[in-house]
Amino acid sequence: DALNTEVKALKGSRVLLLGVSYKADVGDMRESPALDLLHLLSEKGANIAYHDPYVPQLRLDGHAMSSVTLDEKMLHRADCVVITAAHSSYDWEWVTRHSRLIMDTRNATRHIAAPRARIVRL
Repeated sequence: DALNTEVKALKGSRVLLLGVSYKADVGDMRESPALDLLHLLSEKGANIAYHDPYVPQLRLDGHAMSSVTLDEKMLHRADCVVITAAHSSYDWEWVTRHSRLIMDTRNATRHIAAPRARIVRL
């Protein structure tokens, strides 16, 4: 829905998930809601990538995925950044400064006073 508001279809959009572990600051993937989200986004035709300092690799539907380098270029290229684990190592001010659209499922950006990105909080 957030992409539709930006007049952008989910199919073909670049979606970057930040933090895919079960909870912040751990590498445990068991029962992580990010896995379901990755699967659904893939089914809908999104070009998905993820970054997680605690999960360097994962398997999704039998395919291996690796955590991408989180830099300004990666954030600028993403049509939507989805925060799925609020790791304390993330600089949320920096993330909002270099992103266009953020879906914050963990309220990680609540203290950002004047974000440059449009933030949708769940």
